[in-house]
Amino acid sequence: MRLSERLRTPIDISPVEGSSVRDLDERKIAEYFSSVYKLDYPGADDAEKARILRNSNITAEVDGVVGATVGGLLVFSEYPERYLPQAVISVAVFNGTEAADPVLQKKEIMGALPGQVEAALTFASLFIPEPVILDDTARRKDSAAIPRGVLREALVNALCHRDYSIVTRKTQLFIFKDRMELRNPGRLANTLTLEMIRYGNSAPRNIFLVKLMDNLRYIDGLGRGVPMIVRSMGDRAEFYEDGDLFKLILRF
Repeated sequence: MRLSERLRTPIDISPVEGSSVRDLDERKIAEYFSSVYKLDYPGADDAEKARILRNSNITAEVDGVVGATVGGLLVFSEYPERYLPQAVISVAVFNGTEAADPVLQKKEIMGALPGQVEAALTFASLFIPEPVILDDTARRKDSAAIPRGVLREALVNALCHRDYSIVTRKTQLFIFKDRMELRNPGRLANTLTLEMIRYGNSAPRNIFLVKLMDNLRYIDGLGRGVPMIVRSMGDRAEFYEDGDLFKLILRF
């Protein structure tokens, strides 16, 4: 059964064809259950481990075959892109303000989502200008054009809320001389509108994935991310829907 055929099961708890529990990093799983639930996962026997993973939607069974779910792979696999090639951040740095300008650097960021967030944040931060601002006493005060917290929130939101059933598109981070553009597969989910998300309304597409990232303290699931970006960036933050993409522009 292919991802696109599972119309009744949310994509993030759908089993991934060909995957198994062996594709999950037991160390990551053990750390998760220990920190979140105070559960001694390594001390459980194999049957109990299997039950824990199924009950937590990290694995799922279809026709007697147990596989890792999309959400399980995204958070607990070292190489989720092996089965989910769309689960990658494609970063490009341009020498100009248009996508037709020369590309200075390109990078594909892979792996589990928490690691993707940190790697993308570290790489993108290298290209954020830090204008010199003088405070009231004429002292130098350095401030990044895009606060680190804003960029982190934008990346986490993109990875948590993208449509993983669109298998032909990756999340794209384009860095221009005057802005960053985050292009994410999937329009706003459910009944959400651009205006609604600016005021904190939330109706996540990937409820299970949001829960996992919430438990790992990457997101709080309360819809506060976009309002925080708007509050920090003002009119330098722009939100658009373009075909099957959601776009966030952060201007320097």
